[in-house]
Amino acid sequence: MIEIREMIEINSKKVKIITDNEIAFVVYKGDLRKYGMKLHSFIEEDVFERFVKEVLCPRAKKRGMYMLSSREYTVKGLEQKLQNDGYPFFVIEEAIAYLTKYHYLDDERYAGAFIRTYAGGRSRNEIIRKLTEKGIHKELAQRIYAEQEELGDIAGDKSVIKEILKKKSFSLVDSTKEERIKMRNYLYRKGFSADSINAMFKEVSDFYDDF
Repeated sequence: MIEIREMIEINSKKVKIITDNEIAFVVYKGDLRKYGMKLHSFIEEDVFERFVKEVLCPRAKKRGMYMLSSREYTVKGLEQKLQNDGYPFFVIEEAIAYLTKYHYLDDERYAGAFIRTYAGGRSRNEIIRKLTEKGIHKELAQRIYAEQEELGDIAGDKSVIKEILKKKSFSLVDSTKEERIKMRNYLYRKGFSADSINAMFKEVSDFYDDF
């Protein structure tokens, strides 16, 4: 038996329910009548399981598909959205499994799109870091980046550095040693590796040895 310990009204249509075993979920008021849910009432285990199967899980899947219809999400990002909508963890797990199985949700696809979008102006390290912050495994992000670079779909760090120097109208030939050091530090803070920076500077500057 499951006891309904709290019922918190969210708006005129929805109520948040908290059970004695700390399961929390949001339902429409019409669901309360259909499944006999009242404050301090008890629900049979099989009735609650049926409610989860018939109501919560289908709604979570539909909610996930609706959100994914307008933009891509990572698994972690969609989990957070569903959690904010009031779905319990076991319902979210089933919804994520369903959406992943049918490729509505795909971290690999998300990573590829993200890399293609930002590779022209950000360093590899910064892009990988951003993806890991969004819940993409670092190994996956690194693999997808390498594949995109190998296919020629994105510019490598050297090309991006060259474009940054061009946009800033920065001439390695005409700049002073101090200015080159300042630019090098700027690029390093942007996430470019020392090897990529040095290779780019050496390629275009006769003053590299002095740098």
